[in-house]
Amino acid sequence: MIIGHWENAESAHGDKRNPEDFARWRKLAEQGKQTDRVMLSEQADIVEVFKGAGELEPIKEEWDTV
Repeated sequence: MIIGHWENAESAHGDKRNPEDFARWRKLAEQGKQTDRVMLSEQADIVEVFKGAGELEPIKEEWDTV
């Protein structure tokens, strides 16, 4: 089973507001069907907690990602 975003993590990076990044991200999402996907029950230690938007740029409601 291939899961695009997990197995191609570097390709999944980018700003989804950038048309090239968003197109690449959507292509990764096509890999593997939703019914083929499994829940990963992994645990991790929380190293740092962030609150608020930080340096993130705001998004617009009419964008496809919302």
